[in-house]
Amino acid sequence: MNKLLGILAVLLISLNAHGQITYLDINYNEVKDQSLATYKMEITMTDSIAGIKKICSIDGKPRSEESFSNLKKMTLSGVSKYWFNSGQLKEAVSYKENQLDGEVTTYYKNGQLKRKDVYKIDSLIEGRCYDSLGVEKAHTLFHKRPQFPGGIYSLTSYLQRNLKYPSSSRKKGIEGKVMVRFTINPTGLITGAYIKQGINNELDNEALRVVNSLPNWEPGIHDGEYVNFQFVLPVIYKLN
Repeated sequence: MNKLLGILAVLLISLNAHGQITYLDINYNEVKDQSLATYKMEITMTDSIAGIKKICSIDGKPRSEESFSNLKKMTLSGVSKYWFNSGQLKEAVSYKENQLDGEVTTYYKNGQLKRKDVYKIDSLIEGRCYDSLGVEKAHTLFHKRPQFPGGIYSLTSYLQRNLKYPSSSRKKGIEGKVMVRFTINPTGLITGAYIKQGINNELDNEALRVVNSLPNWEPGIHDGEYVNFQFVLPVIYKLN
């Protein structure tokens, strides 16, 4: 029995070491058919809860490598790296429990250093930014997520005021959560909203309607530029 347990333990360690492979489409959604995949994701556990997630293109070029102290909770810790499509390193970012902590370095497509910051528990200690020729320029904010006007409480209040419970589902006592995925573009506008996880057509359609009716957000910033940010918003239906 001890010998069998030892063999099983070795097998489990081997599986963890080699990692779990998942195939993704161009939007990073999982696909079962490998021929439809644009990317390949490998997750390797480094202990019972920590792990490393690597994504590369099908032809083997790296796209991202992220270290998590808690993979299930997606808690970033350690150095995470991101690459351009060409394979040139784009960013190396140090995290501690989902907060910027340590060096943050970014690069232009030509390989020239773009930014070198030092953070301590999400606070900038020092930082320098450079143009594509290596000349130092005014420092810019590294990262800021989009904000709904008034914050999360205003967003919750807006949903409560504007969401209409469809009568048919109400009469049937249907409750649940609709997950709506969308993009906040560089001007703060919601685009490309779709149902990631639904309940039924009328509840899903109402969730989409109210999300698409949201006012413009304060756009997000990454590496000094306004960029697209993706969100998944839960729209909850609950009868009193």
